[in-house]
Amino acid sequence: ACTHGGLAFGWGCGEEGQLGLADFDDRDEPTPLPLPDGFEAIDAACGAEHTLLLGSDGGAVSCGADEHGQLGHREPDDAGRCCELRPVALPAGVRGVVQASCGAQHSVALTDDARVVSWGSAEGGLLGRKRGERRAGAGEGSTATWPAVVPLLTEHRPVSLSASNHHTVAVTAEGELF
Repeated sequence: ACTHGGLAFGWGCGEEGQLGLADFDDRDEPTPLPLPDGFEAIDAACGAEHTLLLGSDGGAVSCGADEHGQLGHREPDDAGRCCELRPVALPAGVRGVVQASCGAQHSVALTDDARVVSWGSAEGGLLGRKRGERRAGAGEGSTATWPAVVPLLTEHRPVSLSASNHHTVAVTAEGELF
């Protein structure tokens, strides 16, 4: 949860580090998150075992399970999980994240200039990008990818998106659904 003052709180299961509290413990009550210096949280999205926070500066941080690259960190995380909020490695020139959504093993973000960025598991076309764009260091057969812009959607100017376990959707200002 995020407050109007830029703070964030986490609670629930923490076994994959998804609470961002620098440990893998569960919490029964909302606990303040140690946010990166200068980071003001404006929104949160949660996947099966990962969390993504949007910042007032247009950036994003994430924590939790990372076996499929769903955290979008520049370097793969130790043992496939991370218990501290670290920056999402958005593509060069991409800032202004205004909305995000998490599936079980992937994440998507919408920017203020109507671009969609996707990362994590590309299984079944979840990311809306070409197959074969694997993340460096991903094991044989892995579908993990780095954050990248979804080219098809750029020309359609999406205004909202949503990710789920096995699909991702985007809605345009014209009411088209992708």
